[in-house]
Amino acid sequence: MRWSAGFGLALLACGGAVPLSVRPDPGNVIVLGMITTPDGASGRFQPAKVRVKQGDTLRFVIDGRTLHNVSFPPSENPGRSNLPPPGPYLTAPGQTYDLVVAMAPGTYHFQCDPHAPLGMTGVLTVVAGERGKAVPVDSAGAS
Repeated sequence: MRWSAGFGLALLACGGAVPLSVRPDPGNVIVLGMITTPDGASGRFQPAKVRVKQGDTLRFVIDGRTLHNVSFPPSENPGRSNLPPPGPYLTAPGQTYDLVVAMAPGTYHFQCDPHAPLGMTGVLTVVAGERGKAVPVDSAGAS
């Protein structure tokens, strides 16, 4: 059962216990695969271009064939502030790293640090407004 903060507060006001997991709705979870090339030398993000709303969560999932991480280097995002720190290196199949999108609306470039020179990069477009369905740009035909 999923608890909402409003329900938890109402329950507390009535003298009931509040579950420990009460928190605001986290928004959408958008899954991005960290796919290793067949030779194991590089990789790619799938999808590599994503459009999200502030508050959505990016869930990076590794295939486990080599290590990958995700970062938003300041050098690739000039003039941008509030960039998230580099994520951890993932190694085990199915291991995940979640990143809640807190950046201002705009376009951001991300990469796998060891594989960026080999093309493992992506583009994140953050839009403001109500949370809604995130649409991978690759499947929408936009660039």
